[in-house]
Amino acid sequence: MALDQHHYDFTLAALLIARQRFKEVSSPRQNEVERWINSLRQAIGQQQFATLQEFVEPRLQQIVEQELRAKRAQHEEE
Repeated sequence: MALDQHHYDFTLAALLIARQRFKEVSSPRQNEVERWINSLRQAIGQQQFATLQEFVEPRLQQIVEQELRAKRAQHEEE
């Protein structure tokens, strides 16, 4: 997985939000999200994942909204 730190932040934030939502509705897709989270953990290593998770968890919505705004602005420029 060749993502820079910014993309790791967004990826983990999106996955953690998905995990929360799937858990709220008891979705069978919870296991898929867990596999994706575990894949990210394996790709970057346990230590970096733990650091990333500490940074991301308190700001899930902020990270996702910021990335979506940036993508929207980029798209409007094209």
